[in-house]
Amino acid sequence: MVRLKRRLDELVADAGECHLRGGAVHDWVAGPWPNWAARFAWLALTVAEGAAGAARQGDYRRARKLAELNAVYLPEWAADALDSEVSLEGCAAWAAFRAACELAERIDCFLAAVGRGPQGAGLAADCRECLETLLVLADWCDDRGQPAAAAEARRLHALACGLG
Repeated sequence: MVRLKRRLDELVADAGECHLRGGAVHDWVAGPWPNWAARFAWLALTVAEGAAGAARQGDYRRARKLAELNAVYLPEWAADALDSEVSLEGCAAWAAFRAACELAERIDCFLAAVGRGPQGAGLAADCRECLETLLVLADWCDDRGQPAAAAEARRLHALACGLG
């Protein structure tokens, strides 16, 4: 099992580094659109850096919206570039990054719901600082008679481990 000694915001940044730094977007775009490859590789890295910055600020919704390439959240120049015939839809590297952003937002929303009250808030904050703590949160939910929340904490932990 992969150990998650990382913060929630690092899930987004690590996914950007892992999936987008090696030229995967460039290579994918170069197949059908060779003239656009360098521009879209740069665009993908720039948007990923913006998503990582949003995550560092605790704005996981914005990080997800950026990863979805939602024009409302993108800088105008990026939205204009994406209005071209070139698309990142179908790019496996981008899909993996987007999945990490979606998971980070899902974990954040879960922690917001479970983190009501003084004890829950402390545990939720601990989970944001170290994702491994999701397993402690799961045990705490079990102890409080909340098996569905406990199961979700374990499921989210497993999904985060899968991004490893």
